Amino acid sequence: MEKKVPFYNRIEEFIIVLLLSIIVVILSTSVVTRYCFRFTFSWAEELSRFLLVWAICAGIGWAGKTSEHLTVTALANAFHKKNPKVEEAIFWIGDILTVLFCAYMCYKLWGVTMTVMKSHQVYTSMQWLPKWPMYFAGVLAMADVCIRIIQRRVGEQMGKGKEEA
Repeated sequence: MEKKVPFYNRIEEFIIVLLLSIIVVILSTSVVTRYCFRFTFSWAEELSRFLLVWAICAGIGWAGKTSEHLTVTALANAFHKKNPKVEEAIFWIGDILTVLFCAYMCYKLWGVTMTVMKSHQVYTSMQWLPKWPMYFAGVLAMADVCIRIIQRRVGEQMGKGKEEA
């Protein structure tokens, strides 16, 4: 029997599918209006770019959850058959460094987000949308990667504990 996946483990997938679907609708509508009615929405391309950034940032967290983020696989694979414990240690070191890097980037991007927010920057074709949410997506992505890597590692350790018991 398949184990039910909690809703919080599917958040990134839902966001990615939703945002990419919205992008397809916006750009398709824009193409149709441009070639059929000789009219285009001035905000369509910029909003699509904004949504794509958010979709990519959701994908970054998803990669952390599924262990598909950039790691040191070439080095680990060199030790795969010789010593599996060394391979596991290399992956642990890679995950620790990734979490530290993402935590640092989260901190730095938060500073950038606050600077942009204080300057009240807006998009040229969408003056109703401030620019800071674009940078805030990076903050959320880096925090999400940290949380997802830690969540994955804790889950793996709990699973190993159950196997040993």
